[in-house]
Amino acid sequence: AAVTPQLVQAAAALAATRHSSSSSSGGGSGGGSSSVSVGRGQLSAMVERGMLKIVKTLSQVQQEHPWSFHHADVLLPTLDLCYNELLLAAAAAPFPPAREALLTCCCNTILGVLDCPGYKGRDKAANIKQMSEEVSRQLASWWTAAAAPPHIPALTAAAAAAGQQQQQQHSQAAVLLQTLVAGYFPLTYR
Repeated sequence: AAVTPQLVQAAAALAATRHSSSSSSGGGSGGGSSSVSVGRGQLSAMVERGMLKIVKTLSQVQQEHPWSFHHADVLLPTLDLCYNELLLAAAAAPFPPAREALLTCCCNTILGVLDCPGYKGRDKAANIKQMSEEVSRQLASWWTAAAAPPHIPALTAAAAAAGQQQQQQHSQAAVLLQTLVAGYFPLTYR
């Protein structure tokens, strides 16, 4: 069994905290409820900043040390984290503008993995070629894994217009692309 890296575990714990604090109902009635909502707002902002710092750190480590990032089994859990954050935010209605920096960082992290020259096998050294082939296989497997698209009104409407069922399984790459287009760029989605 793979061991989930501590930074990814910390990010998952923060995401769970964010989810539980947003789903719990607001305190009792009376004068204390406004202080409870202020406290929740501050907690939510702290959780968002913590998530952003963790994802930025993971992204910077991946950029500077891509092979260590891969060999420490941090690459795929980080992609999972960023992928899930993007899908959850797109499915939330309305779009959470307070999370824009985190979502942008998640997109940049995924882009950093896709654009990593080492992972593309551009180095001619035999040991680097072998490592890049291993990473390429893992990334190809990750991107082609089956995933269901989240419920996004624009995506559901487009699927209905095309005569498709929205709950159909697609590859993670296709789901992410559909989610980004329908969830984040609704004016250009047709």
